[in-house]
Amino acid sequence: MEEDWRTRLKAELAAKKAAGAFYVTQLSEDLGWSRDRVTRMTKPGSNPGMQDVITLCEAAGISISYVLTGRREEPIYDGVINEMSKLTQEELKFLHKHLQAQPLTSESGEEPDK
Repeated sequence: MEEDWRTRLKAELAAKKAAGAFYVTQLSEDLGWSRDRVTRMTKPGSNPGMQDVITLCEAAGISISYVLTGRREEPIYDGVINEMSKLTQEELKFLHKHLQAQPLTSESGEEPDK
């Protein structure tokens, strides 16, 4: 059974708390949320908004790409995920269309140098 992102988030928060980095209730309040909001976000079946999860991860110093995928990635991936979360639906559709397009080729039919 695949581990749920909420489980990874909860474990990362627990590790930060054990290291003395912060208290979860204080983190919630610092973000302007209710005292138990962060705890509720990690419960099975919770469905917080993606921007809230990103905001929480940034504030806690937790990798959003790890929380979402379970893989430890380079820090740049967190920046990409953060920026993509700010796109409008129209921008996301354009990006998707762009990514699905065929690669550019030169007049000779060869792919350009990478």
